[in-house]
Amino acid sequence: MPISMSRTTTSLVAVGAGVILLSAAGGSFAQWSDSAPYTPGSISSGKLAMQADGGSWYLTKGTSDTNDDVSINPSTFKMVPGDEVEYRATVRPNLVGDTLKAKLTATLPGVSGTLAEHVLITTRIDGSSDPVTLTSQDTASNKGYAARVTVTMPYEGTKTEGKAGQEKSVDLSTLTVSLVQTR
Repeated sequence: MPISMSRTTTSLVAVGAGVILLSAAGGSFAQWSDSAPYTPGSISSGKLAMQADGGSWYLTKGTSDTNDDVSINPSTFKMVPGDEVEYRATVRPNLVGDTLKAKLTATLPGVSGTLAEHVLITTRIDGSSDPVTLTSQDTASNKGYAARVTVTMPYEGTKTEGKAGQEKSVDLSTLTVSLVQTR
């Protein structure tokens, strides 16, 4: 019975013979390659930050003229119908980035206290209740933006509510000024 080799064995013998012949003939198994150096440099990231200056409380007398406003201490000032008081702070956003855009907003999400139902409370940035859209060009000069919370106890004239709203307080400690990237 003749000896037969399997196809796999035959293939392995053929590959081995080819390797031996190439080696004996001075053949090479090297792969050619080349490269070129590049120096692309580095890329840096920008930043989004905000500095909040200390704020103060004022009795506004209900007018837009701030020259006649009076500085008050909120822990000793007692509000009465017809008063309007305002907390004023300044924020300085800093946007660094060629395409960076952000919105600056003032919010008061959790007003609490028994006086809350007797007063009107508004928040504004630079006089607007809408968010202020900023770019890095807008903040390059370190411009300050006015953050305001206004608390008004309406005076209804002849309408009387007895003692409603007397000896009560409102907690405004949840005031938040936010700078949030939009691009």
